[in-house]
Amino acid sequence: MKAISSEVGITNTIIIHVPLSLVWHAWTISERVSQWFAPETVIEAKEGGAFELYFVPGNRTGMNTRGCKIIKMVDQEELQFSWKGPDQFEEIMKN
Repeated sequence: MKAISSEVGITNTIIIHVPLSLVWHAWTISERVSQWFAPETVIEAKEGGAFELYFVPGNRTGMNTRGCKIIKMVDQEELQFSWKGPDQFEEIMKN
């Protein structure tokens, strides 16, 4: 039996009252992303650069977004990156 999925989107808007530069750095500098999102990161702040998060320190084989890349980056205006769920959830994420 296969689960039937419909296309559903989730939209959430959050307004953060801080300087744009702080938010930008929180998403584009590995050391900053490690402070709030994932304990280990590989962020190469350029188009085509890595945007990899490792949720379990020292574990590079599971619970990560290995292979994700920055698709588009316009300084302090736009950041697009590919995303995937951790490897062990690959089958679930396909549906």
